[in-house]
Amino acid sequence: MTSKTLKYSYGAMALHWSIAMLLAYNYGLGLRTEDRIAKADLFVVFQLHKSVGILILLLTLWRIWIRVTRPRPATLGDGGWAKTLSSIVHIGFYVIIIGLPVTGWIIVSTSDIKVPTLLFGLVPWPHLPLDGLPPWVGDWSIDAHELLPNAALGLVALHLAGVIRHQFLIRDDVIGRMAPAAKHGVTFLILVLALLGISYLLGRYGPPRSPLMAPAISKPILIDGPPATAPVRTADIAQPVEKAGPAQPAIDEPAEAADANRPVDEWMLRPGGKLGFSVVVNGETINGQFGRWDADIAFDPDRPSLASIDVRIDLSTATTGDGQRDAMLPEADFFATSSHPSARFKSESARALGNDRYSSRGTLTLKGISRPTTITFTQKIAGDTARVAGGTTIGRNDFLVGIGQWAGEDSIGHKVGINFSFDARRVPLRKSPPRGN
Repeated sequence: MTSKTLKYSYGAMALHWSIAMLLAYNYGLGLRTEDRIAKADLFVVFQLHKSVGILILLLTLWRIWIRVTRPRPATLGDGGWAKTLSSIVHIGFYVIIIGLPVTGWIIVSTSDIKVPTLLFGLVPWPHLPLDGLPPWVGDWSIDAHELLPNAALGLVALHLAGVIRHQFLIRDDVIGRMAPAAKHGVTFLILVLALLGISYLLGRYGPPRSPLMAPAISKPILIDGPPATAPVRTADIAQPVEKAGPAQPAIDEPAEAADANRPVDEWMLRPGGKLGFSVVVNGETINGQFGRWDADIAFDPDRPSLASIDVRIDLSTATTGDGQRDAMLPEADFFATSSHPSARFKSESARALGNDRYSSRGTLTLKGISRPTTITFTQKIAGDTARVAGGTTIGRNDFLVGIGQWAGEDSIGHKVGINFSFDARRVPLRKSPPRGN
């Protein structure tokens, strides 16, 4: 639909230049994903690249709707090859602007690893229902997604050449048709070109995480019983796991055997405990936490060999402060919570290491796999209250956590640190529960 008007509508102008800025920004982000392959912000850059791409797709569809339903300036008087080339360039732009986000959408939808997409960390965006298609569909989309930006650069060069020809050789003020103030069209074009350059540089080198994609505020750890009242901060779970150091002989009290039949003190966890984990991802240590866990503990510092520790962890409550990354944790390649909703550490003894430090060797069961695991911890008792802190280190591949694309250590480290701290209250003595499963 054309008209005798000399200018595009302000809505068309806003969409035209907004899409141009976003394309320049996203082109820079795309190049950054290649540079940052071993950097910690790769995941965030990749998610932001997807979000901006979908935004470009939606704005382009809106732009096409305006072009079809609203009047636009009459076609310029060019004829012959110039008019044909102009039409090819404009059609090519629409093909590329739509093709880039669509091929990217196909790539993430056909990937073996289904990484969830949250637009700017807020709005879930579904995958295309492409399961069962031949592998070449994904491969073709990857090739197209890499070639289209180069084709776009060629069209931009032709488009600018056409603008310069019309503005300065034919002198029909083509810039004024897409500028809010026609008499300042050239100045506006210079400003726009500068903004396009800035957009590209921001995507290429600027802060990778937008305010909308900032980590969510950590939630409080919950344990069985009253709700936790103390919020968990990253600093609380980011402390390095205490290493046991050289093995020390156990300090066995002579009276321990004689008191074997006396019930062992039992302890009830108090609200506010913390159970965290840490792992190196793309060169940076990522700290996480479990939102729900509980434990049955029987422990007497005078008789550590009679200790009983049974910890259950709700794996579906694992968080790392990044909603998109956290959405991957319950999947089969990581915790597989649909078939293995919890992990469990169980031990039937401990040993004293001196200075209120202890170790306990037990069994950790995760994703249906059981491995011997030793934790070390300190326990300081004041009256009927105990303060406990400690941790251990496990190998994630030993439990098949992070398989498939994530099995190697190039992006996710093999070692995972586990750390915990909590307060517990002594409960009145009663007969200890029978040992065993």
